[in-house]
Amino acid sequence: MNKAMKETVAGRDVYRMYIDGQFVDSESGGTIDVASPTNEDILYTVPDGTAADAQLALEAAQAAQPAWAAMPAVERGRILARFAELIRENRERLARILTLEMGKTYTLALGEVCL
Repeated sequence: MNKAMKETVAGRDVYRMYIDGQFVDSESGGTIDVASPTNEDILYTVPDGTAADAQLALEAAQAAQPAWAAMPAVERGRILARFAELIRENRERLARILTLEMGKTYTLALGEVCL
């Protein structure tokens, strides 16, 4: 069964890692609460990734690399351009996340996202 990128548990968003085409929890089951530096409120929860999780991600990336390399450069460019477009489309949301997580001003965070 495929899991979602996030679920809400007890009113808090709990995120998963993306490894080998699937959203997964840490193999250890551990999590980390991400707190706001301004008021220490818990913003959300993320997996506490382990060395084993990193190894799985590396192996998945290595397995995917030959297909990526075999793809025509124009198609790879289209994929990367679409990724950049999605970042631009979501720049305000991404800047708000940086503001909450790091205590940056919104203007500074927006500038960082738009680089």
